[in-house]
Amino acid sequence: MLKNHSKETVEFTGLRLLHVPGGVKVLGYNVYSDLETDGFLLSGREPGSRASGDPDFSSFHDYYKKRYSIKPGVLSDKYGTVLLEVTGRVRHHLTGCRVEYKQQGVAYHQDFHCEFALDSAE
Repeated sequence: MLKNHSKETVEFTGLRLLHVPGGVKVLGYNVYSDLETDGFLLSGREPGSRASGDPDFSSFHDYYKKRYSIKPGVLSDKYGTVLLEVTGRVRHHLTGCRVEYKQQGVAYHQDFHCEFALDSAE
């Protein structure tokens, strides 16, 4: 979730992982509102397949495809997700996150630490 610490409104324009190791393919990104999803959505299933109790991602609005704004001093209710496919052995963590945004018509990005462990032990 993002907080706008500036004195001007920011417009979200994108997000991405910066370091994706071999054995992992990024299929896409989504942004959801925790007001709609009642917390953060996670799933380890194939897209389009669901087991009882799994969230139906298609029933939630995807804000990634539509830009949204965050007013000054406001903590956004939006959070990003990434759809991944494991294509082979994963030997390293996925690291680095980038948020892209515009402020007063100028494009910016901000990189920050994030780390996701999909690798397996030898």
